[in-house]
Amino acid sequence: MLNELFLKSKILDVNVLNVLKDTIAILKNLQKTKILNLLYIQLNNKIDPRQYDNAILFLETIEYLPWAERRINLDRVINCQLAEETGKEISIFQKIADQLRILGEYDEAIDYYELSLVISEAVYNNFNTASSYNSLGAVWSAKGDYFKAIEYHEKSLAIRLKVYGDYDYTTAISYNNLGVQWKEIGDYDKAMECHEKSLAIRLKVLGNQDPSTALSYNNIGTVWLSKGEFDLAMVYFEKSLAIQLEVYGGQHSQLAMTYNNIGTVWLSKGEFDLAMVYFEKSLVIQLEVYGDQHSKITTSYNNIGSIWYNKGEYDKALEYYEKCLAIELKSLGAEHPDVANSYNNIGSTWDNKGEYDKALEYYEKSSAINLKTCGAEHPDVATSFNNIGLIWYNKGEYDKALEYFEKSLAIRLKVLGEHNVETGITYCYLGVIWRIKGHFVKSIYNLEKSLSIYLREDGDHNKQIAEIYTLLGTVCIDKSDYDTALVNYEKSLAIHLRIYGEYHINTAQVFQNLGVVYEYQLEYMNAKKYYEKALSLFINSLGANHPKSLLLQKQLESFNDIEPTTN
Repeated sequence: MLNELFLKSKILDVNVLNVLKDTIAILKNLQKTKILNLLYIQLNNKIDPRQYDNAILFLETIEYLPWAERRINLDRVINCQLAEETGKEISIFQKIADQLRILGEYDEAIDYYELSLVISEAVYNNFNTASSYNSLGAVWSAKGDYFKAIEYHEKSLAIRLKVYGDYDYTTAISYNNLGVQWKEIGDYDKAMECHEKSLAIRLKVLGNQDPSTALSYNNIGTVWLSKGEFDLAMVYFEKSLAIQLEVYGGQHSQLAMTYNNIGTVWLSKGEFDLAMVYFEKSLVIQLEVYGDQHSKITTSYNNIGSIWYNKGEYDKALEYYEKCLAIELKSLGAEHPDVANSYNNIGSTWDNKGEYDKALEYYEKSSAINLKTCGAEHPDVATSFNNIGLIWYNKGEYDKALEYFEKSLAIRLKVLGEHNVETGITYCYLGVIWRIKGHFVKSIYNLEKSLSIYLREDGDHNKQIAEIYTLLGTVCIDKSDYDTALVNYEKSLAIHLRIYGEYHINTAQVFQNLGVVYEYQLEYMNAKKYYEKALSLFINSLGANHPKSLLLQKQLESFNDIEPTTN
């Protein structure tokens, strides 16, 4: 039937357009994205965008075109002299802005969203004004200015509370959007507060079996995941999954998202095989819904790459990261932020393979895209500077590393604030560099700044906190302050035991560190005890011939000629 409609005329008449709009709505509801993609591409060639109804549908088709054709087609609408038709200007301006945002043309998108806002405030109703504020919040978030995004989302929320009250589905959307921004900033308590308000409204208005309720459970889960509370995150992701399975069955993009989130929990817990199961479930759905060349499927490829990366299988990781990159270059273009992220992942993999020049090449590609598309004060630019700093660190160029870490810190302090975990990461890197340069006071200062941020956000149980305690212990050894080193290593061990248990490879390294302190304190029996615990785990996980196992065996053999003493 659709083919007959297309063949009848070059330009579609109103009746045909109405049939197509109904068909599109059905296809969207059924998640028939591959069919939609073909339909929109054909529609793009047959719609005259010089009338409002046609222009709105024409704008919807642009997202499905090859990247190189999108801006050309968008300009066809922008350059049209549309006849004035009261009530539809807002929709046109908002859809133009939506496409500009997808293209990464954020400043131009803001101009159109603001045009929409001016008309809304002057002529139309509060619903449109709140929506315009909401859209402005989204584009400022894309630019990395999360505080500006919050400003607009709060304006949207204020209108919705005044007009619709505390228990309206649009009010829940505003709370949800605010929760997303507070999470990006790293204020997890505020994020949780907003998401829980959104959930409460959705439960009351929509019930416990609605997809929007499932989305709230997912968002609360992501906050717990960011806080390192993996078991609590899993509880909420599984609540979301149960609703989605009931509502959608087995093949829907929302299910793919939740499977990815569950996989991320298992990845964070070091359960790589379980993570793979869920990432592959997500990929199967995304391939079915979107096809094998849609940018949406790159999330699963990226996550599978991360598993191989974390397992140390860097060639396999590269295979998946390069699949991501190829799809993104084709579907999103060479200067999209997602492309920058793939360059970053490939750079990180080369870094871990010890190919620092190749890693630097990819990090600099990532940085160039982020600087061009996002501006010099975007969090992603700070991430690029951090990564470039790490390369110079690995190459032994500590002054250059310091330069990039300080650039990263300046951006993160300005954009994300003093208490954001990303800021804490950069303080940690600075602490490492200052230690290497022999400035132990500066090292401890930066490490303690990092520690205070993580403790503020996550409490004393996050694996990053354990790593910082380990670093502090190492600096204290450098200063010959063995008692303080022991305190820090014991705090690290307590966290490792809670997260990983006594028989995990990560815990083995802390046992070894404790052995080192006791050896320096001439407490050889305690040193031997912890070295033996570490060695047993190294052999079980890495094998007896691994360099770590061999080194520790040699260290233990050296104790044979030492008279055991305890203090």
